[in-house]
Amino acid sequence: MRDSRLILILSSLSFDELREFGKYLNSPLHNTNKTIVRFFNLIKRHHPEYTSRALTMEHIHKKIFPSKKYNPAVIRNIISEMTHISEEFLVYLEFDKDTFSRKRFLLNQLDLRNIEKLFEKNLKDSFQHLESTKVRDEFYYFNKYQLQNIKRNFYTRNILAGERESVDKILPEIINNLTNAFIITFLKEYFTYTNVKDFFEIEYRNKFFDVLIEHISAERDRYKEVPLIYILFCFLSIFTKEKDEENVPQLKELIDENKEIMNWSDFRDFYIELYNLYKNKQLLGNKSYGRKSFELIKEMLKENVFLHEGNCMTAHTYTNIVHAAVRVNELDWAENFLNEYKNMLPVQHRENAYIYSSAVVNLKKGLLSKKVNERRKYLGIALEFLARVKNDDYFYMLRIKNMQIHIYCELKEYEHAKKIIAGYKQYLSKKNIIPHENKIRYSNYIRFTKELIKLSTKCDGFALRQLKKQVTGNRMTEYRGWLLKKINELENSSN
Repeated sequence: MRDSRLILILSSLSFDELREFGKYLNSPLHNTNKTIVRFFNLIKRHHPEYTSRALTMEHIHKKIFPSKKYNPAVIRNIISEMTHISEEFLVYLEFDKDTFSRKRFLLNQLDLRNIEKLFEKNLKDSFQHLESTKVRDEFYYFNKYQLQNIKRNFYTRNILAGERESVDKILPEIINNLTNAFIITFLKEYFTYTNVKDFFEIEYRNKFFDVLIEHISAERDRYKEVPLIYILFCFLSIFTKEKDEENVPQLKELIDENKEIMNWSDFRDFYIELYNLYKNKQLLGNKSYGRKSFELIKEMLKENVFLHEGNCMTAHTYTNIVHAAVRVNELDWAENFLNEYKNMLPVQHRENAYIYSSAVVNLKKGLLSKKVNERRKYLGIALEFLARVKNDDYFYMLRIKNMQIHIYCELKEYEHAKKIIAGYKQYLSKKNIIPHENKIRYSNYIRFTKELIKLSTKCDGFALRQLKKQVTGNRMTEYRGWLLKKINELENSSN
C-alpha cells in the first residue's frame, strides 16, 4: 500500500490541501461511500510520509471492520475507489485556479439554456476580466479568441439574418487572435528546441518554421504590435539563420520595455538567452560583450532571474556567474557573490560549487599578480581547491582538467600538464554525453596546449608562427586568448 498510486497522490498534498480533500470526500456530490471517509480519517494522521507500520491492509481492515474476517479484496476496492476520487480532486484543484475556464464553461451553459440576460452580463464580465490582466501571451490571445467565438456564435443564433453584419465583422479579429496564439506557441517550442538541439544532438527540420520567419520578417510592423512574437522572432532569426545581428542590441530594450506583459517564466528565459548570446559573442572574439554580459548578470540578480522556488540557485548557474565576473577581472565582486549566494545552493551541491568557484577566483588572482611569489601562492591555492572538488559530474571534470593544465603551464611544470592531457584526451573521446561543441572546444585546447608545451622547451620560430595562425583562425578553442598570449611571450623571448 505504501507505494500505491493513492499514497503517491496523498503524500504530494500540502496540509491545507489535505484538509480540503477531507471536505471534498465528505461532500455527497463527490463521494457517497462513508467507509471511504473512515478509511481517510485513519490514514491522514500519517501524512505526509505514510511510512507507519500501522498502514497495512490487515490493520486497516481490522480498524474499519472490527467484527469481520479479513478480506483483502474489500480494502483493495476502497483504495481503488479513493484513488479515483483523489485524481478527481487534483483536477478540481487545477480547475479551481483557472478562472477563465470556469467563466467559459458558464457561458457555454448559459448559451445552451438560452439565458440571454445572464449570458450578456457574464460575457461582459469575462472580457473585462481578460483585459484587466497585464500579460499578453499565447493564453491571452487564445482566451480572447474563444470569448469572441462564443459571442459570435450566440448572436448568430439570436439575431435576424439582416443584422448579421454587426456580428461577422469581428471575424478578422477572431482570426488574428487565433493566429497570434498559434504563432507564439509554435515559436516558443522552436525556441526550446534551439536550446537543446546541440546538447542532445537532435536534428530536426521544419519547413513551416522557415516560411513563418520569412512571413514575420515581411510583416515586421504588424508583429511589433505583438511584442512576444517579435522578441521570439528576433532571437530565432539569430539562432537559426545567423542573420539580423542588428537585433542583438535592441533585444534587451525590447525585453525590458515589455516586462509587464510577459509572464515570469518568459521574462526569465529571455534574459537567460540574452546572456547566452552575449557570452557566445565574447567567446567568438568580441571582447566588449564580456563587460556587457557581466553587467547583464548584475541586472538579472536584482530581478531574481537566477532563483528558483524557495530562493534556490543551481550550482551550474552559481559557477557560471563566478566565471563571468572573473573574465572581466571583477574579483572582489566575485568573492562577495561566492559568500552571499552560497547558502542559496542546494545542500548536496553547495560545498562542491563553492570550492570549485574559489579555485576559479584564485587562478585569476595568480594570473593577474605581478609578483612571482604571490603569483605562485594563488596558483597553488587554486590547485588545492581543485583537488578537493568532487568530479563525478563531467561538468566539473572537464573544467577541472582545463584549469589544471592552465595552471601547470603557468608554473612551467610541463610534465604534470602532459600527464593530465594524456588522460583528458581519452576521457573526451569516450564520453558521449559531452555536448559536441564542448568536445571541439576542449579538444582544440589540449591539442594546441600540447604543441605549446613542446615549443616551450624547444623554440622554433616557424612552428610558433604556424601554431599562432591555427589558434587565431580557430575560434572554437577554450582559453584561446591565453594560448595566443603564451605564444606571443615565446615569440618575444626568442627574438
